[in-house]
Amino acid sequence: MKEEKLYHSLEYVRDEYLEDAADAMRRGRMANRFRRPRVWVIAAACMVLAVVMVALPIANLANPTVTERYHVPPFTKEMHFTASDIANLFNGDQTDDGGTNQYTTLVVSDASELTINELPDKEYLPIYEYLQTGKDISKDDFSELLDDILPRLCASLSVPEPEYEIESDQYFDIGKYYETTVKLGNIYHFNASQQKKYEAISIRPTLDSSRKMFLDGEQITARLSQTDEEIIASLEGIKEKLFEIFGVVYTDVKVRRDYSAYKENSVDWLYIYFYNESEHVVRPFVGNRDSNYIALEFDNFANWSDDIVSDDLLEVVNITYVRQRTDPTKFYTVTGKAKMIPLERAEELLAAGYVFGGHSCKLCMEAQEKIDFSDYDYVSISYVLSSLFSDTPVQVVPFYVFYKYIGETENGNQEYAKTYVPAVEVSGLDEYFENQAL
Repeated sequence: MKEEKLYHSLEYVRDEYLEDAADAMRRGRMANRFRRPRVWVIAAACMVLAVVMVALPIANLANPTVTERYHVPPFTKEMHFTASDIANLFNGDQTDDGGTNQYTTLVVSDASELTINELPDKEYLPIYEYLQTGKDISKDDFSELLDDILPRLCASLSVPEPEYEIESDQYFDIGKYYETTVKLGNIYHFNASQQKKYEAISIRPTLDSSRKMFLDGEQITARLSQTDEEIIASLEGIKEKLFEIFGVVYTDVKVRRDYSAYKENSVDWLYIYFYNESEHVVRPFVGNRDSNYIALEFDNFANWSDDIVSDDLLEVVNITYVRQRTDPTKFYTVTGKAKMIPLERAEELLAAGYVFGGHSCKLCMEAQEKIDFSDYDYVSISYVLSSLFSDTPVQVVPFYVFYKYIGETENGNQEYAKTYVPAVEVSGLDEYFENQAL
């Protein structure tokens, strides 16, 4: 077996601009690497740090956010799950008849970019309930935010401060919200929104501009040839300007590269996130809009016929600022505990095909090439929930996540298959999978 690494969640969410009034899922990753020998025994002697979205400082076993994640408070009730309960956590990833896929795929530049976390040595794992709380929207609060940030932002961008109008609208999954959209000096688009859960601001160059962005005369750029640490260091001055503009200070930073399987340059997006990891006890920060953060989003594909797609210098950048309207550390609550199954039992379920998650259509599942996970490459624990944006509480349940190297992509990246096995005891697995029309 290849070197085993214990991988924490690659689940992530990427949010489109609020004028599109939609939130889309992306993945994120972070943790510590462990070496696992060829035999089926975990050896904890080879722990090293790994990077997918580099985090400085990165969470490790000494970080309370990791040790707290698996803490079961006294007198916590024991919970039991059926296979159908577990399948419902993958909501949109089911077939019409409730079936689940065998695996999904992801692309990275190489195995060192898979983020790793330890497998907990626990009899029971906590079961969480998630609810992104909020409060009533307020036009006065929204105006106060805009009047606070716009003067500093426009001064830094060297553009006149615009007049703005706040409009209200309603969208099916977020309810009523306030929004304003203006151009800043005909060079940048400025969009701001307030809904009950968070406020968000985005600034991006117009398509008919040079598509470059400057803060106090300093251009915002990043080089793909640099390491994540070098990129972070090169943006130190920009970071301080952003903190001043938005009136915040964040302690952590991550770099995420979204890889393509076919484009020559291989990277579609490069993200730099400034945030507080301490706000994320259950699931590491992954760029969701259930977090407080500032993001620099470098796009690296042709929006326009004369756009330059680069293997190194990236100049087309968008800025996103998200502020929660309530404390994000309160979004997760331990509501129960479930008995953890050992890795050996999870491997038995994996071999039997008792896996979850995947595509949303039956035909996609049936068309999948069969992959043998018996010689998998990576495994870790990931907490899964059906929706980050539900108005009612949703359960958050731990899974083993297994990764299998598939091969090299056309542009030299690496492709992995990913599949899920429950990390806690589940009843009715035989009946559930026998009844799937696969």
